[in-house]
Amino acid sequence: MVQRMPDSVRSRFEKIVRKYLWNDRIIPPVSMEQACASRDSGGLAILDLKSRNEAIDVMWLKDYLSFGPTRATWTKLADDLFARIVRRDCTVPIRDLCVNTFMQDWSPKVSQLPSPLSGILKAAGKFGLRLEAIALSWTILCSMPLWYHAHAVDKPKMRLASRASHLTTCLKETHNLQTVGDFESFCMEFHMPAH
Repeated sequence: MVQRMPDSVRSRFEKIVRKYLWNDRIIPPVSMEQACASRDSGGLAILDLKSRNEAIDVMWLKDYLSFGPTRATWTKLADDLFARIVRRDCTVPIRDLCVNTFMQDWSPKVSQLPSPLSGILKAAGKFGLRLEAIALSWTILCSMPLWYHAHAVDKPKMRLASRASHLTTCLKETHNLQTVGDFESFCMEFHMPAH
């Protein structure tokens, strides 16, 4: 997969291109946007590095959001990094319950992430990415994480239920409940009122 160009390198390269094109003029005769436009549109067809980086970020985001058995190893590392640097205003008390920022109600601190991962989240924000569908299959719904569920109707109650407590520890560690499907199966099978 193609790597994005670091912003510092991109800005230095753009400065070199502007210097070459406009001979150090203070006010260039044509904007960089116009210079990057195609020749048919009256531009010089110069590679727009910012747009190229955004396109790369979107492709990485596509790979990151491809769930299933063939999901790339780096995406699991990204999930772990996102979960380690959760923003303070998200109030996530148990890091182990953070599975995926797009499927749950928490966000990582973008400024503390490596540039490829922060680029992914910035691209998601810029293009308005969110988990949404006309109709999700029952399999997909059952595989979504329950803890800090992004589409929980009563988010304050969901956060309260996710707090570190004896109940949460029992459900998470003893019964190994993580997804909506796990909880559904547990509720159908569990008949121990004294537990």
